[in-house]
Amino acid sequence: MTKGLLWTAYGYNHEPLNGYQTLFAFDHDQATQRFKREYGADSSILYLVADTFSQWEERNYSHR
Repeated sequence: MTKGLLWTAYGYNHEPLNGYQTLFAFDHDQATQRFKREYGADSSILYLVADTFSQWEERNYSHR
């Protein structure tokens, strides 16, 4: 089972930044690199928060 983390960018008000994607990465270093690649040196990103994710985790999808 491949496990990684979904990372969200947070700003000064300790809320997720609007208009920013949640990005998949295995660790904080990789997440930082991915956010820099996507958004450049954006100073509004103060920190990244991770949430666990598994590609095999059952989701609540509706296929009906």
